[in-house]
Amino acid sequence: MTSSGEDSLILINIKLIDFLFNVAENCCMEFIDVKIPVRLVKSYSWTRSDCPRRAIVFQMISGREICVDPETTWASGHVAIVDKRTTSKTTTTTTVSTAKTQSPTV
Repeated sequence: MTSSGEDSLILINIKLIDFLFNVAENCCMEFIDVKIPVRLVKSYSWTRSDCPRRAIVFQMISGREICVDPETTWASGHVAIVDKRTTSKTTTTTTVSTAKTQSPTV
């Protein structure tokens, strides 16, 4: 039988292990050093604010996720290109959709 002090210590250890596992699962622990071709980037996201280091996670067309330090010189350029690409597709889709639903004028 364990004392309440030991139970508390076990509970704290379990919570710490769970926290560390979640951080490792959802945070970037290593960053790529090589510039990735932007044409292979499908989208990106940011790691959570509670991660030890903030990072940009590029989702590649292949499905792979690559962690990049946001201070890397080329990272912000890739983000801007992906943002522009995404905005452009949304505008095109909206324009085409609107054009199809308009009635012809007589």
